[in-house]
Amino acid sequence: MKSKYKTVACGGTFDYIHNGHKVLFTKAFNSAENILIGVTTDIFASKLWKNVENNFKTRVENLRYYLDKNFDEKDFQIVPLEKHFGFEIYADTVEA
Repeated sequence: MKSKYKTVACGGTFDYIHNGHKVLFTKAFNSAENILIGVTTDIFASKLWKNVENNFKTRVENLRYYLDKNFDEKDFQIVPLEKHFGFEIYADTVEA
C-alpha cells in the first residue's frame, strides 16, 4: 500500500509513552513512508517548565524501544528538539 506522504514529522517530550502518543505514532506511521520524531531536549524541556522524570537519553531509548517493537517495518529518525520549530532543516522534505 502506498503511503499518503513520503515524510511526516511529530515531536514531544515523550517522558512516558501514553495512549495519546500511541495514537499519534499509529497515525504517523500509517500515513507516511518515513517518520521524523523530535524529542525535547532536557534544556528545552526545562525552558517549557516541564517536569520530566527521565533524561533525554533515557526518553530516546524508551521511545526507540517502543517504536521498534510496534513499527519495526517502518523507517523513522529521532532528532533532538531544541526549540518550538525544530525541523527547519527538514522543511523541504516534511509534508505533514
